[in-house]
Amino acid sequence: MKNIKKLAVVCAMAQCLALSVAYVVPAAEAATYSSTDNQSARFGDEYTWYYKKENGKLYKRLYNNSVGRWESDWIFVKNL
Repeated sequence: MKNIKKLAVVCAMAQCLALSVAYVVPAAEAATYSSTDNQSARFGDEYTWYYKKENGKLYKRLYNNSVGRWESDWIFVKNL
């Protein structure tokens, strides 16, 4: 029984050692883009919330920074 436990521990350690060896992978070449390509990447829009206090009430409004337009009307948040 003692030999079986010892064998199991040795096998587990050998497995850990074998799996922990790092493989060297060469880096891929850097992608090059020419300026003649007329393709543009579209990322997600960037939004900003604007707040105002009026007559003891707090309002907020969503602005789209990417397009440059308001995305919502003034929305009541809470009484101050």
